[in-house]
Amino acid sequence: MTDKHQPTITIFRGFSCTANYAWSPFVTKLEARLRFAGVYYNLEQGSIIKAPRGKIPYISITSKHNNEPEFLSDSQLISGQLTENGILPDLNEELSPTEETMDQALRALLEDKLYFYNTNERWNENYYTMRDGVMASIPYPIRVIVGYIAWRKTNTTLHGQGTGRFSLEEIHSFRSKIWHDIDNLLAESRHKTSAAAAGRNVFWALGRKGPTEVDTSLFGFIIGGLVCDAGPESRKLIRSLPNVIEYARRIHEEYFPEENQQSNLQSSNPFTKQGSTALRKGKMLFVQTSPDTKIHLRLVKESSISSSSPLIVFLHYWGGSSSTWYKITSPDSPFSLSSRYPSVSMDHRGWGESTGPTAQNGGTAKDYSVTPLASDLVSVLQTLRTNEATASVVKNNGIVFVGHSMGAKVILAALGSASDDILALVKGLVLVTPAPPTPLILPPDMSEQQEHAYDSKESVQFVLSNILSSPELLTDEDMAMVVRDSLVGNTLANEGWIRYGMKEDLIPVLDELASRPHIMNVKVSVLAGEFDVVEQKDRVQSEVVEMLAARGFNVGFSVVKGAKHLIPLEYPEAVSRAIDEVLN
Repeated sequence: MTDKHQPTITIFRGFSCTANYAWSPFVTKLEARLRFAGVYYNLEQGSIIKAPRGKIPYISITSKHNNEPEFLSDSQLISGQLTENGILPDLNEELSPTEETMDQALRALLEDKLYFYNTNERWNENYYTMRDGVMASIPYPIRVIVGYIAWRKTNTTLHGQGTGRFSLEEIHSFRSKIWHDIDNLLAESRHKTSAAAAGRNVFWALGRKGPTEVDTSLFGFIIGGLVCDAGPESRKLIRSLPNVIEYARRIHEEYFPEENQQSNLQSSNPFTKQGSTALRKGKMLFVQTSPDTKIHLRLVKESSISSSSPLIVFLHYWGGSSSTWYKITSPDSPFSLSSRYPSVSMDHRGWGESTGPTAQNGGTAKDYSVTPLASDLVSVLQTLRTNEATASVVKNNGIVFVGHSMGAKVILAALGSASDDILALVKGLVLVTPAPPTPLILPPDMSEQQEHAYDSKESVQFVLSNILSSPELLTDEDMAMVVRDSLVGNTLANEGWIRYGMKEDLIPVLDELASRPHIMNVKVSVLAGEFDVVEQKDRVQSEVVEMLAARGFNVGFSVVKGAKHLIPLEYPEAVSRAIDEVLN
């Protein structure tokens, strides 16, 4: 990690020296600066009373040339001094003047603006939590006195700096604007980096191959916001920003791997990878839709959900399963809607844990076309109206349908055959990279190639990495899940979509739906991926959006920047946002 000539560096964090992150963003900033360079250091608690300049964090440096430790404080001055001494590399050495200015401006935004908004939240809105957190080592009643002195000093600083002159509403607005702008910046950097990723996992704020100084500050502020108990609103805000979370999660796993074991993050760690445990969340249901077809459903319904929330029903793409939606349905996911809406994710016949007709029993690929799948959905809807766990929700609050690719076409077909009482339950439609309702006839050679796309693990991995998505947009668990789901589909289900499903013409269905008033007032949100080559955004607009709009549907259209075909896994927040939009 370092060479034998490196001096001994000790960081004094002002907090107990466990493997946990500290509340202070500047402590994590300094640790990140050293870890990005592979420089080893020790940790001690230290004291603000002993700290040079009275600032936390501070460090001591002991070298073979000087047995007496040298103490330095202020994270930026420490970084500068260690760089000047050749202990740390200059992270900004290769930046252009424009990039250097941007790096400094972003650091100033965090350290000279956001820091004071966070300070107000911690010391004024959550005083007792903050006092007892940072002064835990000070006994009562001294803590009360010292806390009051600190509070007065803090508010004098806030007033002089300017933050203390604004209302709480204004400060909250300023803080939210900063974090949302950072999320947009990271979305652009994530996409910019992806083309040249070459297997790299971490992406950086300025979109470069390696970190710059602003990455140390930004990571520190994200972590500080997530772990500080005295900043609950900041924590909630940060967790709602997918690119911020993904940026920090990747740095966390690459440079702070031992922190995965820390106790104070176990119950709420937003960086925990969403693997098999998350996918198993929810109650399993099975619905017999015909003598040879059993449909598997995954029901998630938390006790805290409002009694007025509708049921969200998810249908997956060709090759997917109910697990495709786990980032939106699992309570463990930072993008989850499970605390706001009950949901049912459905495996189409022949996929996931659902079964269907077999060749041995006279089944054919045509039994797996859109119409039979739509018939399964209608049968499932009837069950949801009577099932004890969902009946009251469906009856009182209705259903929002969310369909991905093939699943979107199945939804339209099912609505065309549904009774008026079922249509009356529909509160919204979200069609994610939808297969068009018009027939799609592939050339014979292309059709044959597509039928073999899921023949082996290697073929699925190729399709996944080069067509459906990009590796940098998915976790390793996502990749493994997609491969597993694609391989378990039975042969007839695999052939049914290619030979029959995509060729079905639903235009007569749309024409018939347009005459039924129950469905015409429902909002429809259509999402397309900016770089989707399966259902290209221009075709989605012309063959789905315009087709629906021409028949009087209340339809909206959004292109998800940076996304390919697997939006539920790549950018689950876009799906969550679309669900909210059709309901509001």
